[in-house]
Amino acid sequence: MPHIPGTPSRRGLKRREEILDAAQELFGAVGFEAATLRALAKGIGMTHPGIRRHYASMEDVLTAVLHRSGLDTPPPHLDPADPSAALCELARSWQGDAETARLYTTLLGEAAREGHPARPAIEARLLRFREQLSLSGDPMRGAALTAAFDGLQLLRFYQPGRVVPAEVITARAAGRHHTPSPKGRGDWITATLDKPARSAPAPRPAPTDRIDSILDAAARSFGRHGYRASTLRAIAGSVDLAHATVLYYFDSKEALLEAVLNRRDRDADTAYIAPVTAFDRLGNVYRRALYNQAHPEPIALYSVLLCEATSTNHPAHDYFAARYTRVLDTVAAQVRDFQEQGLFRSDLDPEAEAAWFTALWDGLQVHALYADSGAIPEQLLRGLDELVADSVPADRRVRALTASP
Repeated sequence: MPHIPGTPSRRGLKRREEILDAAQELFGAVGFEAATLRALAKGIGMTHPGIRRHYASMEDVLTAVLHRSGLDTPPPHLDPADPSAALCELARSWQGDAETARLYTTLLGEAAREGHPARPAIEARLLRFREQLSLSGDPMRGAALTAAFDGLQLLRFYQPGRVVPAEVITARAAGRHHTPSPKGRGDWITATLDKPARSAPAPRPAPTDRIDSILDAAARSFGRHGYRASTLRAIAGSVDLAHATVLYYFDSKEALLEAVLNRRDRDADTAYIAPVTAFDRLGNVYRRALYNQAHPEPIALYSVLLCEATSTNHPAHDYFAARYTRVLDTVAAQVRDFQEQGLFRSDLDPEAEAAWFTALWDGLQVHALYADSGAIPEQLLRGLDELVADSVPADRRVRALTASP
């Protein structure tokens, strides 16, 4: 068959597929902002001009990758009447396609920045996903299911073997032989809970030395652009310091990242001490969620790095993997403890519930980068309420969820 002028030849189409294969792997590993046409060309043995014969810019490459992977279109139709089956089917399709899952999770954090070329596609996908899973006009339900699904995709990369999204969803569905709670069962939680006052976060004291100034600038940069796309020179310039000055205090960007994460943990760990509810033993859930909601910058830092560090060669990967090990162990143990007390349902799988609840929390925080999610604390309490045994009297349920231990 003769070649039609103006259309790619068979050889050209093959070359484009090679470029997109390499680009998808590159974007999944380092993100879009840290990738360059030259690095892409070098990875597949092409020249920079050779790549540009097919794609004029990295934005064009990203658009083609998103389209080929299906991430620029809404997910397939999901039946809100049977969300477990729908989510399990989607999770199975992604389980055998780790590259697409990694690409999605990496862009999920990075594309939250206004102006990112992937933001419209990711944002539209999230909105459609939520709408499909919102049964009977319950948007909180759709938001929770969507967040937990995305959170499980993140968890799988930090806890391979322990967290397999389709298996978690199946295990949760298999043990639930009770009648689903009617919409609004958990609404009394927010009506009766004695909440701490939601005051505006106190301003952080002005940096007293250069180290504080550098850490503040690095946290802003990592939270906006991610670790890989941030540079020591740009961080130094943002606080009117020389590159050499930053290197005097931190001998590498990796050392700076470690210091930023350590400071974030110290600030968070000292922010909530007094428990608010009995469930605060399960990670001090409500108070932590309120604190996070009032301090969006540290949560943006955490969420963007969480999405970026899924590759084992990322310097923050071990930090998140170790954190997830601790969290999953703690939550699973507490679920078992509440089951023994007769407070939680006996048909629950503690490991599956630990993975789901952890995924829900982190998924909600990541999604909050795209739209205001002021209901995260209430979403978490609602999720806990679903675990309470139906036989627990109403007065005991109220005391358990609203009274200090």
